[in-house]
Amino acid sequence: MLGFFTLAMRCLEIPDECGLSNSMLRKLNRSESNVAQAFLLGQLSRSESIKGFGMTLMDEALTRIREANAIIGCRVVRLDCADELIGYYQEYGFHFVKKNPDKDLNQMIMLL
Repeated sequence: MLGFFTLAMRCLEIPDECGLSNSMLRKLNRSESNVAQAFLLGQLSRSESIKGFGMTLMDEALTRIREANAIIGCRVVRLDCADELIGYYQEYGFHFVKKNPDKDLNQMIMLL
């Protein structure tokens, strides 16, 4: 197996003071309690044997999310990652929101 990912729907609290621009915050369709519905890109994992396959896997995941977006209409993609992967996901257009409650992973989002 070269890699895999999982997709799901998950709520995410996005506070006003998270560092995102006001323009982006308005586009999130947050509830009054600052909760946004989001696609959750989870369990993204790849083999070390093929250089660049992580990018292929990420592109495939985002393609599937965009297909689901056409049906469901959710415009936020969320993932949780370790500190050393923040820069990698920022290259794809993800933005840091906050540490998760356990403080071991970073919650990041992307707008479709």
